[in-house]
Amino acid sequence: MKFDNEKGLGATPMGGNILYMGAVAWIKPSVFRKLAMTADRSEDAKKLEALIRDGKPMAAPFLIIRVHGEPDAPTKVTVQSHEGRARADAFKAINGDVPMPVQLHPSGLRARNLSVAFFKYLEDNGLVAEQSDSTVALHATEYFWNGTRVKV
Repeated sequence: MKFDNEKGLGATPMGGNILYMGAVAWIKPSVFRKLAMTADRSEDAKKLEALIRDGKPMAAPFLIIRVHGEPDAPTKVTVQSHEGRARADAFKAINGDVPMPVQLHPSGLRARNLSVAFFKYLEDNGLVAEQSDSTVALHATEYFWNGTRVKV
């Protein structure tokens, strides 16, 4: 399976510039779905699955997040919006519920504002799901930030 954040299925301008805009977390599609507002995207997912199986690359799904407090010591991190439920479902149909890249775009911040402490916070405390009070553990296998892989 190929990913292309500039020209792949579901690509957006900010996704093509993730090194400046935020970070990437490797999380399971089921975790992404718990964080994004619920909706049935099964028909779109089937169409995307066929295109991906035919060799078309897809862009990584993304979460726009709000960091409450300082990025080095957040008090809470919430999901404001998302893109990619159908892509997450198509990925899961092809690969199973294994970690996939999910872009994290911190609202009002950029990659330079984040730190290893921020990713440790995410692993220890999770994210508050979109339009919910439920906290979801990420269990990310790793993060990609500032051009390097970060394990916490």
